[in-house]
Amino acid sequence: MFLGSVIFVRKAIQLGSLSKKIIAVVIVAMLVPLFSNALYLFSTEYLQGVEITTFSFALTGYILALSIFKYRFLKILPAAKERVYDSIQNGIIVLDNANAVVDYNPAVAKLIGFELTLGRRFDTTLSTEIPGAVIDSGALYVT
Repeated sequence: MFLGSVIFVRKAIQLGSLSKKIIAVVIVAMLVPLFSNALYLFSTEYLQGVEITTFSFALTGYILALSIFKYRFLKILPAAKERVYDSIQNGIIVLDNANAVVDYNPAVAKLIGFELTLGRRFDTTLSTEIPGAVIDSGALYVT
C-alpha cells in the first residue's frame, strides 16, 4: 500500500494538469489507513486491542466518494487521453472563459519557444513574449 502511495504521488506530480484539491484528497485518503495501522501497531495501552484500521478503510471510502462526486475525480482526463494529448504534433492550448491557460501540450512549447504559465491570461503572455501576436476569433496571428 505504501508503494502504491509513492507511485501515485510521483505520477500526480508529473501530471501537473490534475486539480490540486483532488490530489490532496486522494493522498489524505491513502494516508488514513497507513497511519491508523501504524497507530494500532505502535499504540500504548490506551488503544491496545482496538482494531481501528477497519474503520479507517470506511473513512477512506467516504473520502474517495467525496472526491468522486464533489470534485468529479473520475471526469478528469484519463491517462490514455493525456498520453494522446501529449503526443499530438500540433500545438493545443486549453483556455478558460477568461482566456487563462488551463493546459497545453508539449508541442506548444516547441512551437513558441517557451513554457506557458498555467493560470495566466494567454493574451497577456503573448503580448509580453511574442511582439506582434494577436488573437482573433480563436486563431493566433503573428504580424
